[in-house]
Amino acid sequence: MKLPYLKLFPGDWQKNPDFKRCSHHAKGVLFDALCLAAETEDRGVFVSNGKPWLEKELAETIGGNFNDTARSLAELLAKGVLKTRRDGAIFVPQILEEETLRRKRAKGGQLGGNPNLKVNLPDNLLPTLLLVLEHESDPPFRLEGAGEEGKPQGLAFPEKLRTERFGKAWNDWVQHRMAVGKSVNYPMMFQKQLLWLSEFSHDKACQMIDQSLRFGWQGLFEIAQTVNGHGHANGSAHQRPLSINELRSIMQAKENIALEIKRKYCSEVAMGETWSDKNKKQEYFEMRKEIKKLNNQISAFA
Repeated sequence: MKLPYLKLFPGDWQKNPDFKRCSHHAKGVLFDALCLAAETEDRGVFVSNGKPWLEKELAETIGGNFNDTARSLAELLAKGVLKTRRDGAIFVPQILEEETLRRKRAKGGQLGGNPNLKVNLPDNLLPTLLLVLEHESDPPFRLEGAGEEGKPQGLAFPEKLRTERFGKAWNDWVQHRMAVGKSVNYPMMFQKQLLWLSEFSHDKACQMIDQSLRFGWQGLFEIAQTVNGHGHANGSAHQRPLSINELRSIMQAKENIALEIKRKYCSEVAMGETWSDKNKKQEYFEMRKEIKKLNNQISAFA
């Protein structure tokens, strides 16, 4: 896809020592080269039908006095402002880097559409961590992404978890967890989580993922007991006491629910507030009480 614009940040060029030591004529030639590079078939690289442009061809296309333009191009190449690939193609590093990042983000959007997803991680890890359902074949899942010579790379999924239901739950979990961040080794973390989930029944494994997604938790835990579908936030509901981060996550989830209830069913009027649904009003204030208790628990950690 060709973009109708070119990102140009003056500070990036003004702070670039290689650019600063170029002659004024070379800087003018570079601007024409930038505009051309933004329109080539491989954005940022001077190629046509996969064939690199000769330095002479680029000088002729830019125009002006041929000898002056050719000298300026040679200067830009010598000082590293423009560079040459192994196949001889001249390219603009800034445009090529921006285009590579844009493509990674576009691919990440196709895989999940999560605007918070950090798809610009090294080697774009996301595709190697997801399950993709295929037709009635054995095994029923394949992994996106491939290593050298087309060999699959990624996680080893236990056989009992290779179902459509778990696959969808797992993919939602991977995207949520990577958006949260705070992991230096995603493959190791996710692999250990998969092995741990396989120790439970298939249904419980799916429920454990749904529970963490519902409350916005950073980890996976055994199923908590629930009251009115909102979950306890005390030690008796889990097989271990909740950490301060988990309490904060639960409180934030409840805050979001409370705000959404108030937005839909409460209106501000001159005399105060008016509620369109009494049950929702009661639910809202019960939620506020739970949030206050959670806040007191969090304060106790301090």
